[in-house]
This record gives sequence, structure tokens and C-alpha cells, in this order.
Amino acid sequence: MVYWLEQSFCLGCDVVLRSVLLYILRRGLFLRRLELFYSFYALRYLNCSINITNNLMNKRDQELMEEAYERVWNKTLYERQLLQENISEDWFKQGAFKTYKKAALEPYEVAQEDGTLQTLEGSQTYKKGYYIVTGPKGEKYSMPPEKFHELKDDNGDGTATPKKIEKLAKMADSSGKVKTSWGAELEYNPGEDYIVRHGEGDYGVVKKDIFAKTYQM
Repeated sequence: MVYWLEQSFCLGCDVVLRSVLLYILRRGLFLRRLELFYSFYALRYLNCSINITNNLMNKRDQELMEEAYERVWNKTLYERQLLQENISEDWFKQGAFKTYKKAALEPYEVAQEDGTLQTLEGSQTYKKGYYIVTGPKGEKYSMPPEKFHELKDDNGDGTATPKKIEKLAKMADSSGKVKTSWGAELEYNPGEDYIVRHGEGDYGVVKKDIFAKTYQM
């Protein structure tokens, strides 16, 4: 159903789609069918439909469409906020264990310009001067210079060794995102990722298999 609605937008079938949306809204089905619009992808097209067809709808239909948009917008923002608030200091009080990163050579390079990396935990932007580190499976991630030197010893040959700093770790029990101390957003999923607490309010995400290789269990 969602696919059909989105394809209708893509093909420019505004009249058909508007009819379907209004059929749902007029019959009070919106709350039960809210899942049709639970992504920003669908939300963007709903907004597009409102903008294109406002002059073609009667006042009541306009109100219904705009109310739907407002509900979806507020609901989506609320859910995104919840995802980012799942991990807190309290979350580590049960089920977390102490760990530290194993000593290993980690190749790195210094970014010569701003850019974007596709990491295992999602897209990550970096700035010129950031350190781009290569992990044990060839995965890459970035960090600002001050964070790099806080967590790693630079060997002076293009490699670094993690400092033995005690941390807390816990397996993720829900899906969501955390923000690193330098602003990057990292995605996590239950049973797939460990959340690592580097310090108060400073969290990272490590894939389960990589965690087993790089952290002391």
C-alpha cells in the first residue's frame, strides 16, 4: 500500500493519490493507518500533495490533509527524539560490563578536505584535519584530532595504538542512534551492536563481531 502511494506520487498521479488519502481521512481511518506515512520519504510526498492540490480541494478536505501532515510531522519528530534518548547514563546501570580496547595497530590518514564516509553505523561527515582510522575488517571511521589523541597513541608511522582506557559496554536492546561527542550520529540495532561508554554522555557504537576482535571481553 505504501509503495503504491509513493509510486503514484512519483508518476505525478496527484489526483489519484489525493483521492486515496482523502478516502482514508474522511472515514476517520487516519489513526489506524498512520503507519502509511511513518517515514520522511512519505511525509515529503504528502507535503508535496498539499502544496500542489490546495487550490483543487474544498476547505474541509484541505483541513483534513493539513491535519494529517501536522500529525505525521509531530509523530515522526517525537519518535526520532525517542530513538536518540534511548541511551543515557542510567541505561548503563544494568547489564553493562567494564572493558578496554586491545592493543593493536590501527592505520590512519588525515583528511585533506571535508568529506563523508559510509561507516558500518551509517553515514558520517568529517572535516579537514580529522583522522580517518581503518578498523580490523577494513571499515573506516573518522574522529577529530583532539579525540584521536585522547584515545590513541600515535606511533608516528601512519598507525596508532589504542590507549588502555577502561570503559563500559552493553549490547543494544533496541534500535536507534547515538550522537558522538563531536556530533556524528551512529545507528545501532539490538543483538548486532555494542554501545560503548567512553565517558559521561560520550557514547560510541561497535558491531558485535568487531567488538569481539578489538575489545577485551
